[in-house]
Amino acid sequence: MNQHDLYRHYDVTAKNCPAPFVARPSDWTRFKNEVARKLKGDTTSDKFYTYTPDRVVTLREIGLYEDVTLKKTIKRYPEGTRLTITGIEYDGKTPRLKTAKGYITANKKNVKGYHTSIGTIKVLVDDLNYYDTARWTNPDGQVNKDEVFTVVKKVGDMYLLKSGFYITASSKFVEKYLDIIQQNKGKKFKPEDGIEEIDESDGHNNFIVFVLMLLNPIYEYDLDD
Repeated sequence: MNQHDLYRHYDVTAKNCPAPFVARPSDWTRFKNEVARKLKGDTTSDKFYTYTPDRVVTLREIGLYEDVTLKKTIKRYPEGTRLTITGIEYDGKTPRLKTAKGYITANKKNVKGYHTSIGTIKVLVDDLNYYDTARWTNPDGQVNKDEVFTVVKKVGDMYLLKSGFYITASSKFVEKYLDIIQQNKGKKFKPEDGIEEIDESDGHNNFIVFVLMLLNPIYEYDLDD
C-alpha cells in the first residue's frame, strides 16, 4: 500500500469526516505526501511543519524574513509571540511558514502550531444532539448537561466545535461560557497572567486572548498529535 490507497470517509460516503481534511483539502494532500515521505524514510515532518497551522506561538526568539531563504531579516519576534499563518512555501525541500508580513521558520523546535477558537459554550440540557455537518437531521451523538466545548466559529444557527462537530447555537440549549477574544487592545501581559498577545497578520491592532484550558469530551482532532 502507498499514499494513493488512502481515502477520507468523505470520499466514500460524502460524510464530513475527517472534518479538518474536508474543510482544508490542501492539508489532506499534504497528509498523503507525508505518508509518501515516511514510506521513503524522509523525516522532514518530524522536524518541520509541512502543513499550515492556523497560528503558531514562538518557543524561542525567531526572525521574520523577506523570503523563503530566510536570509534578510525584517524583524525579530521574542519567545511567546503568537502569529497568524497564511500558507507554507519551500526553500528547496525545507518548508517555511508564511505570514502576511513575511516568512518564518517551520522548525518545530522554534514554533508550536495550534488552531484558533472564538470561545467556549456550556450545555444547559441533557441528551443534546451534535452533528458532523451543519444540518438538523441524523445526529451523530449526544452530549450532556454542564459539558463545555471549544467553539471555532458560528455557522448559521449552529456552532462549529474544535472537534469538527456541530451543535445548536440556541441560548435555550447552550450558553456562552467564555468569549475568548477580549477587546483590550494595546495592553501587554506577562505569560503567567494567562493572557497572550497575538500579532495579527491582517495589520489590525493586536487582540488580547485569554486562554482557558478545558477538556473537550468530544474527541478533538489535532494534527500536532
